[in-house]
Amino acid sequence: MKKTLLAGVLLSVFGCTSSPTNPSPSTQGYAAAETAYRNGDYSGAISTATQIIAENPGMAKPYFLRAKSYQAKEKWKEAEADFAMAINKSSEENRSVYLFWRGLFFSDRQLHEKALLDLSRACELQLRFPSTQYYLECFRSAAATRIALGQFEAAQKDCDFILSKNPDKKTRREFEALKLEAIQGRRKSAR
Repeated sequence: MKKTLLAGVLLSVFGCTSSPTNPSPSTQGYAAAETAYRNGDYSGAISTATQIIAENPGMAKPYFLRAKSYQAKEKWKEAEADFAMAINKSSEENRSVYLFWRGLFFSDRQLHEKALLDLSRACELQLRFPSTQYYLECFRSAAATRIALGQFEAAQKDCDFILSKNPDKKTRREFEALKLEAIQGRRKSAR
């Protein structure tokens, strides 16, 4: 539920990009799809996003909205396909956002290896195209996924990387806690 709410907020913040040959979708139509999603009308969001995709097939954001809606309806196959389309249709600069969300999608489904691939790629892209909004989340999610996979040393390195950037107090505490969890996991696995 928390991720669904976060996705709704981020949908309204994250801008659409359209190619020069594809005009922007109706602001009103997209707003209707976002509103339907935020209000839990996932079928309405899917229907509206599908119409936008039919009119503007080169755009990433409607695929993302539809993927999140399918995810909320537990239609895993359709959600995964639309996450892939959003990733493929996105600009390199925005790709990390969609990789991040698909990584969380895989993580929620306990598909940690797939999650880590996407989260690692998202982290790499965030280093090239930093976005305050996703930079820390990419590394936090990647470290947590590495811990779930028993990759404690790599998780500790992710945490050390962020800690070396002198984050604010709250972020420092979060990454220190993750680092401690990685250290403890490493000690337990060595026994």
